[in-house]
Amino acid sequence: MSEYWYSRWLFERALAAIYVVAFLAAAKQFVPLLGEHGLEPVGRWVQAVQADLELTARWRGGELDRLLDEQHSRLQAAWKGRLDRWGWHVVAEASFNYYGDPGRIDLLGWHRTERILLVVEIKTEIVDAQGLLGALDVKTRMGQMLARDQGWGKPASATAGLIVMDRSTNRSRIERLAPLFSRFHVRDGSA
Repeated sequence: MSEYWYSRWLFERALAAIYVVAFLAAAKQFVPLLGEHGLEPVGRWVQAVQADLELTARWRGGELDRLLDEQHSRLQAAWKGRLDRWGWHVVAEASFNYYGDPGRIDLLGWHRTERILLVVEIKTEIVDAQGLLGALDVKTRMGQMLARDQGWGKPASATAGLIVMDRSTNRSRIERLAPLFSRFHVRDGSA
């Protein structure tokens, strides 16, 4: 065996020994770090203090963002199609910047004959109800100025719409916070 191959063979065996030691050290630390029952007691602790525990999976951030955006875009496209069929003129992702307050409206709808302005917010996940509803109110006020900028004129009325992806988590949050969402028509089903 040449000197190179012997050195390589020896290096590989030494590296394998280091990995074995590291694995044994990690295995030996498992019980002291996570406890005899792993993370199981965490659920009982959370219940005891009447708290909510939400775990967020994170991986390759860009791909997660694309996945969530894809779900949002599908809802947006489905509802834009419906509003178009129902006689609304709809602009997706209508942007504004009034009084130094920039933003985007997921769907901005205008019904010509009734002169109704519809400002639609689409959410795949309800995380912060107060932030969501506050931002929707701002967008509804800004939407009226945006309607004039679009050449639609002054609306006879402006209304906000909220479209939420049909998931058990979203349904339970809306049920728990029902008084906050009472101004919206809640129905079962998804786009």
